[in-house]
Amino acid sequence: RKMTACRVLMALAALQPARAAASTAFCASPLGFTQKLGHTKSFGCHRTNLRNLHEVKMASPAKYEGIYDFTHAGGTFDVHLRPGGRFFAPQFQAKSTWDVTQDDDNNMQLKIEWAKFGTYALTLTSNESPSFEGSAVGDAKNWRKMAKRTPFSAAEANLFDSLWDFQHPGGSFPVEFRADAFNHFVSKDFPAHSHWSLSGTKLYINWGAYGEYELDLDESGEAMSGHLKGQPSNWRKATRKGALADKVVATEVFTEFH
Repeated sequence: RKMTACRVLMALAALQPARAAASTAFCASPLGFTQKLGHTKSFGCHRTNLRNLHEVKMASPAKYEGIYDFTHAGGTFDVHLRPGGRFFAPQFQAKSTWDVTQDDDNNMQLKIEWAKFGTYALTLTSNESPSFEGSAVGDAKNWRKMAKRTPFSAAEANLFDSLWDFQHPGGSFPVEFRADAFNHFVSKDFPAHSHWSLSGTKLYINWGAYGEYELDLDESGEAMSGHLKGQPSNWRKATRKGALADKVVATEVFTEFH
């Protein structure tokens, strides 16, 4: 019996490194999966404790992405829940993020980190066509509501974080449309702090010292054509080459100017 007990203890000890490695791998998952759990720790990260489970946080479902009516006491305006947890408000641009998590009562909670415009927590009230209600964090009277108006079109989705061959009478070069909090337009050949905006299929580019451009974006989001603003004969065309690989850098670029 003593020998059997000794062997069991030795076997359990041998399992500990494997358990530690598995636990560490879970905490450092490249999928962005994190846990906020109890106070018990194991191998340098929080261990699952079903009696003290505070929150499980994961990548927000794509079904919440789209254009929303954002309503407060003073009125309503557009906001975008973009892929990768990027929040965009055309009228109130700031480096910002969004995320949806499940709370203790199994309610889906939308959290918006909106820099100088505040932090908001809203509860999902309708899942069919997503709607949320809540307030500024710590100020329940400062209410907010959000209702999804439309998903992103194919053209918008293909424009987000994309690489294009931009053509003009003298040749062509690559440009990038970034779906960060400021809609940055990037040309490494002709660098300038630049932005883009889209209304329906009408694309506008403010390229700083290189001028302003108006183009029609194909409904597929694969091609565009137009001209220098006010000069229809000074044409421009572009063809989509693919998606940008590094969306993290795309989110950070040029933010020091804002």
